[in-house]
Amino acid sequence: TSLQVTSLQVAYEQEFARTRPHVCNITLPSPRPAGVLRNLAMPLISGEYTIFVDADDGIDAGALDLAVRVAKKRNTDILFLPYSLAYVSDSGAELRGMNAADRALFLRSTEYVSSANRANAYQLVPYPWNRIVRSSLLHDEGIYFGASAVQNDVQYHFHTVSAARNIAFLPADKPAVCIHHKFENRMQLTRDASASRLEMIGAIQLTHRMLVQSPKYRRALPVWAWKNFVNH
Repeated sequence: TSLQVTSLQVAYEQEFARTRPHVCNITLPSPRPAGVLRNLAMPLISGEYTIFVDADDGIDAGALDLAVRVAKKRNTDILFLPYSLAYVSDSGAELRGMNAADRALFLRSTEYVSSANRANAYQLVPYPWNRIVRSSLLHDEGIYFGASAVQNDVQYHFHTVSAARNIAFLPADKPAVCIHHKFENRMQLTRDASASRLEMIGAIQLTHRMLVQSPKYRRALPVWAWKNFVNH
């Protein structure tokens, strides 16, 4: 039964955390949006760089290790990572790489810090798993996710890019760090067509409030980039 599966999963997670002192296991009595869970974990982060992933993501540990080395070498606050979308059906999984718009932005960007990188970063799809972020930036700037059921990563995306001093991109032809799965026969939040989809309006409002309250963020964010995002 689902109750038995849940109990086994909780037991596994508790044992996993117990045997690994650097792992924190946070269990809540009822489901919460992803942004709420990530915000609970934010103060516990102690590593030099941070990446947030979804439950339906796969991570290439070798590619991630390479990314961290590059980020440290270039002294970047954010390093954007090539990813791949995997479309999963009953017949198997098909890797399709990045979406076309993101790939074009990666090709226009550079592994070296440049002002063009920031403008390009604002135009990316606001996935949380397409970047590693310096953990001290998250703490110093008070960066969090939105609490809405959908689009909770919009606030994280625009806050990190606006707050970062140095932004770089791994080349588009490097191995994908994250493989994000899209399932043909499984419900995923991005396909939710219920009234909760309207929470994206609140997510945009809260992100806008965060951006306009800081002179630094207002200077960093081109008006056209924010307008384009909201309009589309």
